[in-house]
Amino acid sequence: MSEDHHQPPLEGDDGPIALIMTPTRELALQTTKECKKFGKLFNIRCVAVYGGTGISEQIAELKRGAEIIVCTPGRMIDMLAANGGKVTNVRRVTYVVVDEADRMFDMGFEPQVAKILESVRPDRQTVMFSATFPKQMEALARKFLHKPIEVTVGGRSIVCKDVVQNVIILDDDQKYLKLLELLGIYQPLGSVIVFVDKQEHC
Repeated sequence: MSEDHHQPPLEGDDGPIALIMTPTRELALQTTKECKKFGKLFNIRCVAVYGGTGISEQIAELKRGAEIIVCTPGRMIDMLAANGGKVTNVRRVTYVVVDEADRMFDMGFEPQVAKILESVRPDRQTVMFSATFPKQMEALARKFLHKPIEVTVGGRSIVCKDVVQNVIILDDDQKYLKLLELLGIYQPLGSVIVFVDKQEHC
């Protein structure tokens, strides 16, 4: 927010000053909600741009101007191309956040992220957040980050020694029955936490 606050005001067809890329619509909406809370203090406008919904309302939001865009990569590319490139642009972007970068690449967004980063000015500041840092991400970081500094919290890919991990490969149509079977085994032993990749899968 401080970076945006100290920039000259947006004029005419100026695009955003900051771009936050997330892998999912849910995370984009959650990030935008928090961004708007802080944005009010600095008179900074934050807009969410994500797929899975109509594009026209989001185009209208962008045309009103926004210092910060929180987006999923695919929809951001759509916006940059919409109306012959007249909806928004990344000319003024000086700050880029790639959130949950490992998930982004697991979901196949690497080409879109790379395309967006190639369009942003080279003197930008780029921050990548990730729970893990596989070689694929290291290669991307080397390509797009200038003199990167790695900050590691709790060690790299460290798994608690008391946690036993098992992997079961299943087709999609087999997963629900397997989940019920495992819940029947483990629920009597205590609490169970089930992680899903998307909110609607709950």
